Amino acid sequence: MRTKRMTAVLAGALAMMAAAAVVGAGGRVAQAESVRLPRAEVNVGTFLGSYAVGDAKGFTGGVHAGAGWRLGNLLVLGEGTLLRVGDSDDDKDPVQGTMTRLGLTGRYSLFTGGEREVSVDVWVEAGVGRELITWDGGGELGRDDYAFGFGIQPRFRKRPSYDGSSSSSERQSQFGYLLALRMFVANDPGVNKLTVPTCAGPCDRPTRGGRDIGFLFNWSFTFGR
Repeated sequence: MRTKRMTAVLAGALAMMAAAAVVGAGGRVAQAESVRLPRAEVNVGTFLGSYAVGDAKGFTGGVHAGAGWRLGNLLVLGEGTLLRVGDSDDDKDPVQGTMTRLGLTGRYSLFTGGEREVSVDVWVEAGVGRELITWDGGGELGRDDYAFGFGIQPRFRKRPSYDGSSSSSERQSQFGYLLALRMFVANDPGVNKLTVPTCAGPCDRPTRGGRDIGFLFNWSFTFGR
């Protein structure tokens, strides 16, 4: 229940901050000729939410960083994440550990609106990653995952100097922040064990395990050019 309440609070905060960002950019969501997306971009921030590794699941948090290059509306990012995973601290005999994740994500801009100095970008994303989980009590687990998400990203840049050069008006540095929700999907650790296939009811194919699902909110500073 505690995890569900915290997730609901974070979802509400994300929605309110996203709405404020759109209003701050003038409420314009139509494509603007004067708005140019940065070619290179760096993100540094945090993840908060719920994450599951088999039976060990609870509210979690960690740090996240990414860097990428844009090809039109598609931004390709290499990412790194350090996350605490496992049971909540108030659980009896909690199983906890630290997850290190490296991944590759594609982020596609659906539309960009605003003005030259202040703009808002709305995007969807999908990616793959490799997790390495080190348990506090001993042992490690490595597994692949898939990530899907969406987000909103306000951007700011200085007013152009109009000195006659194209770089002064088109390639200025941009900064801002992003608010996003990302879902992670990975095999339950039972899939990697020699467990007996089971059928909980009438079936024509027994299974060895299910999927672990995680929902994480991402708040990051962004820098681009």
